[in-house]
Amino acid sequence: MEMSAIPDRVETLPAPDRCAGCDAALGDTSDVGHRRAQVTELPRVRPETVECRLPVRRCGCGHQTSAVAPPGVQAGQACYGPNVKTMVALIAEIGHTSMERTALLMKLMFGLSVSTGFVAKVDAQLGDRLAPFEEQVKERLRKAEIAGTDETPVSLAGSTAYIYGMHDGKVVWYGAGATRGHETIKGFGLLTGFTGILVRDDYVGYYFLDSLLAGVQICLAHIVRDLRRQVENDPVRNAWAGRLRSLLQEAIHTANQAVRDGNEQLNPQVIADIRARYLELAHEGIRFNPQHAGRPKNKARVLAERLVDRVDKALLFLSDLRVGATNNGSERILRRAKTQMKISGCWRSMGGLRAFCRVHTYLVTAANHGIDAFTALRDAFLGTSWTLPQTTA
Repeated sequence: MEMSAIPDRVETLPAPDRCAGCDAALGDTSDVGHRRAQVTELPRVRPETVECRLPVRRCGCGHQTSAVAPPGVQAGQACYGPNVKTMVALIAEIGHTSMERTALLMKLMFGLSVSTGFVAKVDAQLGDRLAPFEEQVKERLRKAEIAGTDETPVSLAGSTAYIYGMHDGKVVWYGAGATRGHETIKGFGLLTGFTGILVRDDYVGYYFLDSLLAGVQICLAHIVRDLRRQVENDPVRNAWAGRLRSLLQEAIHTANQAVRDGNEQLNPQVIADIRARYLELAHEGIRFNPQHAGRPKNKARVLAERLVDRVDKALLFLSDLRVGATNNGSERILRRAKTQMKISGCWRSMGGLRAFCRVHTYLVTAANHGIDAFTALRDAFLGTSWTLPQTTA
């Protein structure tokens, strides 16, 4: 690490009084300067108990008026302050630790013996306070021109639940549901109110939304992987899949290069040529994998037919360069859920899972706007949660 030009504090140590070479005595006249050494250290943090005495005055009418307690302090009782709650939330949410480990770390780092019940209470309180923020995020995403969505299974008290994610690049929302179906998606009241371009995978559960949307871009990363598998299964019969895979990769490169060059759109003839080659190769896949009477279609034919049917959704990114060709952004925002699973194992209740989603909606969106987690969480506990700016541009 580099030395700081302006250290916070300078300490001058006692000068040596004997020569390390010959053991001769050294005095002040031997001074020739000093060497520098810097250490960046944390002070040992210990909790401080502050008693707030709130003056009370009696009016001539007989009514007594007390001074108002500062934010985060409750008159007439002892409580933990907003900084303590913020550290609990940071450890639990950013560290993805269990309630037991969160309580243990509070003891080890700060000497505070908080209970797991207190940790759970902090989590629930934070979730409740962020309800208005979640609604603000939903309203912003409903109005987005382009957004991505995805979902991932998680473990909930021995069963399977799902965390959904939606984002526009800066504003991120998470939601939890017991199933992976229409009713869950409708229950969020988010995607059903979205009318822009949706980037997603080709999961059938989203199909019912298509008629509401300005357009759909299905994730080409999934399609490229599917094509690779077919080539690996039968390199000769499915050579078409290898060529189509290369075509899609070239198309993505073409669109990305156009964006880097500052172009607002591709030449229509370029788009037409890519589309024609795409359909030619997909139809070749159908021909090389004929359907036999009384037997189910093989996977290669099913894929080829799907690609013909989805051509407009696969190539939308070519006609609108604002749209990404993959849904990688949506997959990235769900990594927090997977990290939580790896470290803590599961959620114990749907309420806890939904609180996790709401808190991380807040933390991720705040971070995308340059707000650090400590500041965002402390503001929430003080009752002044960070809110979205009027524009996210």
